[in-house]
Amino acid sequence: MNLFTRPMKLLTAVVLEQTSEAVVKALLELGVLDFVHINKLDPQQMEKLSSRPSSVNRANLEEMRKRVEALLKQGHLDVPTSEVLDVKKLEKPQLEEYKRILDDLTSDLLSLKEKQKESNQQLMGIEEMRRYIAEEKGEYLDLRVGEITHGKSEDLSGKLAVYGGLLDRVPDSEKWICLTLRRDVSQVDPLLEKFGWVESSDVELQRKAISLIKGRLEAEHQKALKSRTEVEQAVDAVVKQQQSQLFAIWSNLRLNELCDQIRSYFAYTRNTTLFSGWVPSDQADQVRSAIMEASEGQCVIEWTNATEVPRQEVPVAIASPKALKPFQNIVNNYSTPEYGTVNPTIFVMIAYLSMFGLMFADVGQGFVLLLVGLLGSRS
Repeated sequence: MNLFTRPMKLLTAVVLEQTSEAVVKALLELGVLDFVHINKLDPQQMEKLSSRPSSVNRANLEEMRKRVEALLKQGHLDVPTSEVLDVKKLEKPQLEEYKRILDDLTSDLLSLKEKQKESNQQLMGIEEMRRYIAEEKGEYLDLRVGEITHGKSEDLSGKLAVYGGLLDRVPDSEKWICLTLRRDVSQVDPLLEKFGWVESSDVELQRKAISLIKGRLEAEHQKALKSRTEVEQAVDAVVKQQQSQLFAIWSNLRLNELCDQIRSYFAYTRNTTLFSGWVPSDQADQVRSAIMEASEGQCVIEWTNATEVPRQEVPVAIASPKALKPFQNIVNNYSTPEYGTVNPTIFVMIAYLSMFGLMFADVGQGFVLLLVGLLGSRS
């Protein structure tokens, strides 16, 4: 592990325009160049340079990529990371074709999502009623006992289920028990009126209503859980069928985004392309070789040492072992150390573990257990 930030070198390169695309792909594959805008050149030189309008709209690429990610998340699939990108598979994005594929998949999922929404609403209503009954908070429930004089009980039961309500028949009777949440009374009242609900005057039956409907409530809860699981599995299956295609679309969109981002740092003359960026010194030869190969040797590369540039303008790269990556993230959350200074990751690791160890007395307990173990082994 390096106790200091990684030494950096500033690359400035000129390549022929016809090889610029190959150079973009080579730099993207390496992924080590921290590009800077060519804004420190002499003003007279800058007048000779121009930017190029992008051949693709990066906002459209990003919007479509996020749409793919949303579909993958609906199917409980992990979104790919940039580490799995293969520059060799980079192609011109077929946005219209991608849109058609995503629209078709969205259409297939639409009916399932509606079922999922209804299932979730029903389940939440039932769980809320179960909780209020268990906590004896009857003031949040609307419990009725009565008769249906118009229509079918199955129809009323289906309409009440939208609000998580239940309709259950009293054993050996023509009467029904209706259980809903009190907040849904304004929607439930018109429904009951439509089916000619007549409230029962049997006080004893009113008292027994909760105990009578409890069994049905538990059964409906299990049924709602099963229904929601089945719908989720159906959504997962539909998305998983298109997984490889979605991954391919996502990868190509992301590659084109990154390529366009790299091109935005390029400046052009009539026949050449100029770009600049910072590279860790130990990878400078690798970057140089990649540019030489991609441009078929028709390039000019210049290096500037970090000592020739104001230190605050030099980007910082930190090299830490994989095991220290979590502690490096802690360092990055607070601030990035200045270029040329000490890498504080190792000190953060020691301080962090010691602080929490002492806070929970783990260090003291561990030390006592160690002593007891050593004494025990010797005796």
